[in-house]
Amino acid sequence: MAYNNRVRGQTTIEFMIIILIGLVYLQAVVMPGISNSMGSLDDTQRVTQAKIEAQKIANSIEEIALISGSAKKEILILIPRETKIDLSVDDVNIKITVNNLKQNFSKNWTNAECNKTECNFNIPYYKAGLAFKTGSNKVFENTGNKSLAVKLGLEKICTTQCEINVVKK
Repeated sequence: MAYNNRVRGQTTIEFMIIILIGLVYLQAVVMPGISNSMGSLDDTQRVTQAKIEAQKIANSIEEIALISGSAKKEILILIPRETKIDLSVDDVNIKITVNNLKQNFSKNWTNAECNKTECNFNIPYYKAGLAFKTGSNKVFENTGNKSLAVKLGLEKICTTQCEINVVKK
């Protein structure tokens, strides 16, 4: 009987060692791969979200530019963390800081330049020759570590000449 107890004890210890080796393997090999993939997925999601929001701004500018006379429109955009959106004369420029971007958006999107630390792209729009009103808020930046919701007021003002005014509300 004493011999059988030792065999059962040895089997238990061997089983615990096998479980321990499996846990060490998971911790050393599998977990870093998962966290690396999560970082890349987060960067891809932020770049895609920024492009969607820039397209929303561009579409809204085109919409009010094509209306004859004065026009107003309010839109809500969600600026991902570490993102800068800049309205220029002909397009919406986006600069987003990334940490672990694996997808190369330069191949999939026109007007995109991405590397391992930064992604820059622009969304062209047609504003019917209108200029931005002097003092318009044309740069929106989120340097925080969470997404930022911003309400934009777009207004086409026509006095002697029509201009687009962008106001952060």
